[in-house]
Amino acid sequence: RIQADSTLTLTDQIQLSGHSVLPEQEAAHPHIAHLTPDDKLVICDYGTDSILTYDLNPNGKAQLHATFKVPAGSAPRHIVFNGQHPDIAYCICELSSTVLVLQYHEGYFSLANTYALLPAGFEEPNTAAAIRLSPDQKYLYTSNRGHNSLVSFKISANGLDLEQLQTIKTQGDFPRDFQFDLTGNYVLVPHQKSNDVTVLKYNALTGYLTFLNNDVQVPEGTCILFY
Repeated sequence: RIQADSTLTLTDQIQLSGHSVLPEQEAAHPHIAHLTPDDKLVICDYGTDSILTYDLNPNGKAQLHATFKVPAGSAPRHIVFNGQHPDIAYCICELSSTVLVLQYHEGYFSLANTYALLPAGFEEPNTAAAIRLSPDQKYLYTSNRGHNSLVSFKISANGLDLEQLQTIKTQGDFPRDFQFDLTGNYVLVPHQKSNDVTVLKYNALTGYLTFLNNDVQVPEGTCILFY
């Protein structure tokens, strides 16, 4: 609980357990936790191929509501909800390099579509990383570490279908995260291994990105936020 003086008081603790089919999934590995549009807690567990939802009571206690299993070996990493369709979410899966389109209703998920993030024939090691929606919620963007690219999709009017638009190399190594700036005109991509930040121009009419520069040096960039 956030107290009046901004200090924190522990109200509950969730302990996850289990594993899945790949060597990287020998134990539970909760990768992200945040709230659904209807204020349930959602957790993506990379280690058990699970997306879990919890009810939160007024005292901050969590009660498991539902568990949704993604395809084995996928390793769900991050999830975002469509701002225009709060009953639709997009989940990026790290080990399968895929995006799942999920339907959501009162704490329960179901799978609507699956989209690959790598070109046919690419066999080098890759792990999918970040997923972001454009400010107008019309386009979806994802990052690949290994292929070192951002993959963009146009979102259909109903939110359930994705049309791949572009795969653009980020001109750096290991784009673990990326973010739109506060103007919504640029996308910044820090690279964990090449220690630089790429700046891409965003075209709101087409959804396409254009490389501008990667002149800024940042050591081992793993996350970027704007305030």
